Amino acid sequence: MEVYAAFAESDRRARWVRLPGKADQGNRYDVSLGGTELLRSTMRIGDSVERIERRTHTLQLVPGRLVVFTYEAVVNDQVRWVSLVSVGLRDSREQAAGTKLTWTEQYVLLVMTGDGADDVAHLRGGTGLHLNGLSAALGEGSAMRSVTPLNGR
Repeated sequence: MEVYAAFAESDRRARWVRLPGKADQGNRYDVSLGGTELLRSTMRIGDSVERIERRTHTLQLVPGRLVVFTYEAVVNDQVRWVSLVSVGLRDSREQAAGTKLTWTEQYVLLVMTGDGADDVAHLRGGTGLHLNGLSAALGEGSAMRSVTPLNGR
């Protein structure tokens, strides 16, 4: 239940879900069913500044078992991709006090950089960063020690 709460409770989610760069003061964490989470930040890359936004919509919550959401990734006011994410959770049989986490992400690139390979790499890297943030938020010795991402597409 600890891992599920980190996804499904806004105050806990705010501890680990971040955008790169300087966070906007008006960021809103809302993971209620049908709710919309809105995160914004700005990031300097060389001489330019990028405005980054992530709009997350919660579609399904099954306590302790499943979280389904969509999100839109926006850079400089342009929607770059949309994703449908399903996070399945279950008690681990291999580990006495752990959780198996299955992260399945389906996405559509709406604006690609070149052939899209860099965009796909960014998506995969972002998933890894999210799971690292989740692990850090749950802390040393938590059930997260045995969370294993099984799928990430």
